[in-house]
Amino acid sequence: MTKEEAESGKVIDICLKEIDGSRPFFICLLGNRYGWVPGDDEIPAETYRHYTKLGDKKECSVTHLEILHAVLDPLTSVDITEETPHAFFYFREATSLSAPEPDNQQLWTMSEEQRAEYRKTFFETDPSRQVLLDKLKADIREHYQVIGEKNGNRQEIEERIFTYSPTFSPFSRNPRTTSS
Repeated sequence: MTKEEAESGKVIDICLKEIDGSRPFFICLLGNRYGWVPGDDEIPAETYRHYTKLGDKKECSVTHLEILHAVLDPLTSVDITEETPHAFFYFREATSLSAPEPDNQQLWTMSEEQRAEYRKTFFETDPSRQVLLDKLKADIREHYQVIGEKNGNRQEIEERIFTYSPTFSPFSRNPRTTSS
């Protein structure tokens, strides 16, 4: 997505169209932040007309909207009759990354500014949004529990939802600031 597209309010429209174009596939890497929640003035009326259920989801993050549209409750009035058969979720283990506290020995080389950026990037700092993120993960699990029961597949959740534990090192090369 270009900066111009983002500034013109096309973020949600582009994201949802990409999901439509990728059906029946969807892969979601979900970390420990709820994500950006656009304001009413950041979504063009045209997007609301095309995605008719979007108006009911005004407090959702873009990530939440993508998951809804791809798997849980498509936001368009077009009938999507088939379950997304190739949808997989990877939830980052919350304890896999070091806490950004000043006394954390793993992050001792970081300045307070870098520590603040790390915190903002990897951790949800708004308790109400943490509740929304936890509920979203629970809704995904419940969705596949129901699908598994419906299809007689007791392993549905284990086949669709995984956890991953990345590592972070403050000594790793930052691709944004270094050239190859």
